[in-house]
Amino acid sequence: MAQSWQGDSETNAFLGLGYYWSDPLNWNNGLPANTNAVTFGIPVNNPAGLNILIGNGNEVANSITFNAAVNYAFTNGNTNNGITIGNGAANSNPFITNSSTGSHTINVPMTFLSTAGGTRTITNSSTGSITFGATNPANSIVTNNGTSVLNVVNSGSGATTFQGAVITPSGLTVNGSNGNVFFNGAVTANSINILGDGAKSFVVANTGAISNSGAGQVDVTGTLTNSAAAPLLITKSSTGAIGFTGVVNSASGLTVDNQNTTGGVSFTNTVTANSIINTGVGAKSFAAANTSSISNSGTGQVDVTGTVTNGTANPLLVTKSNTGAMNFTGAINSTNGLAVDNQNATGGVSFTNTVTANTITNTGVGAKSYVAANTSSISNSGTGSVDVTGTVTNGTANPLTITKANTGVMSFTGAVNSTSGVVVDNQNATGGVSFTNAVTASSISNDGVGVKSYAALNTSAVSNLGAGQVNVAGAVTNTVGALNITKAVGSTGGMVFTGGINSANGVSVSNLNEAGLVEFNSSVTANTVTVGAGAGTVRLGSSAGNTFSGAVTSSGNIDGVGSIGGLLTVQSGGSYAPGVAGIGTQSVNGLAMNTGSTFVWQLNGTVPGFDTVTGLTSLSIGSGVTSRLDINGFDSSFWNQNRNWDVFTGTFNNGGSVFDTISLVGDSAPNASLGSFAWDSSSANVVRLNFTAVPEPSSMALLGLAGLIGGVYARRRAKKNQA
Repeated sequence: MAQSWQGDSETNAFLGLGYYWSDPLNWNNGLPANTNAVTFGIPVNNPAGLNILIGNGNEVANSITFNAAVNYAFTNGNTNNGITIGNGAANSNPFITNSSTGSHTINVPMTFLSTAGGTRTITNSSTGSITFGATNPANSIVTNNGTSVLNVVNSGSGATTFQGAVITPSGLTVNGSNGNVFFNGAVTANSINILGDGAKSFVVANTGAISNSGAGQVDVTGTLTNSAAAPLLITKSSTGAIGFTGVVNSASGLTVDNQNTTGGVSFTNTVTANSIINTGVGAKSFAAANTSSISNSGTGQVDVTGTVTNGTANPLLVTKSNTGAMNFTGAINSTNGLAVDNQNATGGVSFTNTVTANTITNTGVGAKSYVAANTSSISNSGTGSVDVTGTVTNGTANPLTITKANTGVMSFTGAVNSTSGVVVDNQNATGGVSFTNAVTASSISNDGVGVKSYAALNTSAVSNLGAGQVNVAGAVTNTVGALNITKAVGSTGGMVFTGGINSANGVSVSNLNEAGLVEFNSSVTANTVTVGAGAGTVRLGSSAGNTFSGAVTSSGNIDGVGSIGGLLTVQSGGSYAPGVAGIGTQSVNGLAMNTGSTFVWQLNGTVPGFDTVTGLTSLSIGSGVTSRLDINGFDSSFWNQNRNWDVFTGTFNNGGSVFDTISLVGDSAPNASLGSFAWDSSSANVVRLNFTAVPEPSSMALLGLAGLIGGVYARRRAKKNQA
């Protein structure tokens, strides 16, 4: 049966009663046989630092309960004192030691008084359990006021449980080499060091450091708070995992070091810290984070499965300086930007959910990948690639700016939507910027020396300001006014459209630099195509299958072999050369060469052939139009005879239209001594270029001799007739 004992003299005052004993209290023989429980009902005070032993290990009670305060002070020179349940022989420097099989409960505050020296230890080396605060957790606080760490040692299979708070400013060490240790109340300690194979769990902790160097699991199920000026340090140096299922709050930052590849460090609730630093070879995982910086300097992977929010005035910094990958599968929200630096080519930084940030900057040698982004700026200043596989949306009043300042490529395989326009600047010739899905924007401006490529465009303006090539492989669709295509004065980079142009209200094209073409290697569906004046050339069709449905009016330089379904009008200052960088044939419904324009015609003997314009239903050549004949690949013998070429053919009534001026260029153009050219429009449905050779001197002599003979014969016949 349960019995309550109280002492009645100094020699056996095991309950204290305010007495101070000079010898250790050894309660080894006073327990009646078959005692099931012993309850201490009044305070137990041991300020002198003496041992209190309850039972000798043979007749120990099954249950020892303290229902009054227990206060114990270590003093210098008495470092092996404490309250021992059982025979007390196994541990040095204990405060409380359980070496019995009973279950023991302490339902009152337990205090280590603040004195110098000694260690503070709570030890359970048996199969029995120790519970602090089983019936009154709020009043069962364990306090260590000393300068030494409080040690909790659980070397037996019995559990040690703290239902109330544990307060130990100098630190807490938990060595659960066998049984489990549970902290179900708040733990306040400057550091918490954990060892052993047994499980350890905490509900709430206020600390600046938690480490696990054992094989046992460590779980923190409630809030973890660090109020110190230094970051909260989480260290795992063995195989035992550390799991945080409650929120973590550390204004000064969080550092997670997992030094073992077996067993991870996981945070399954929100972490709030100004910075989160990860290192070590083992995995680290987070559910959600409120922070302005996340880094990984280790080889272990970092996974963030929930939302990362940065509410500061600075960009969210994501840094990877080693081989460990960083994966963000939750959304990223950082109003003031995101900066991603992957400094190692092994292991990427990936965002598989939406990133919302006013700017996204990328640097470093390693790869960076995104699924979707809401932003007004994406840049890459590193050598590593940047891949965006989902939709990029810019809802601001400013254009979406995409900048590549180094050799790292940038690939956008998802759609890009930016009502206010897109500006792409590729400042490095190595590595391109590519869009393999539709880009929808009011305008698309390109700059820089590197290549820019697009799959499809929904826009009303495309321009190239730089030296890099612009390639559009898919359809360009415009439903607002005329589609404007411009290659600027300072742009030496070409523009090639191979996917088709659809612009019901027309296309306006200008190539203002003679280096680099604006080339339509596709069909253009538009009521009109207007080519503005400029030093560069606009190619109307790179192959005969390219068609232009409407009329074409040009004040600039045009060539090509595409079929033009409407009237081609070449205005003053403009030039027209059928063919593609050489001999070619172009089908044109109608041609009008206005005064001041130039027709460029090529004849080649190396690749035999000459330019032709076919399919004409109308042909008009105004006065003051120049034909420039570009002739190459012949030797002088070619010009020893008369020749002609049918240049313009169709079903037109030519009306006698010819070119006023003929100029000759090329390496084989004949000089006047060999003959002369003339345009001939006398035949129906054709305008022919004729060359009339100058006879060689021997031929002229023969002609002269023939004339002389003819004259002599005529005179003789006349004389004969007179006779």
